[in-house]
Amino acid sequence: MTQRVFVDANVLFSKTLMDWLFLLRFENPAMFQIHSTEDVFAEVIANMRKKCPTDPGHRTAQRAQLIRKNMDEVLQGFPSDLDFTGTDRHDYWLIRIQGVVGV
Repeated sequence: MTQRVFVDANVLFSKTLMDWLFLLRFENPAMFQIHSTEDVFAEVIANMRKKCPTDPGHRTAQRAQLIRKNMDEVLQGFPSDLDFTGTDRHDYWLIRIQGVVGV
């Protein structure tokens, strides 16, 4: 059975990690599927802009396009009323995703 993998911004922010992830995915199509959210994409772009504020806009646009092109699914529509027992309030949305889709 193909595994569903949720990819967070820390993987997609690193060009090297992202390239390896996409290479593994497409060289081994039955191994796993890649899933993420628009929130993750926004975090990647925000971190790119924070790291290199003077870079031209096409750089972030190309990264966003590359990410979307290589995702198996962009998850949407998760509830806001699930229990959260974590310690980092910024990770709350990850618990919602996990609870809904099981990745």
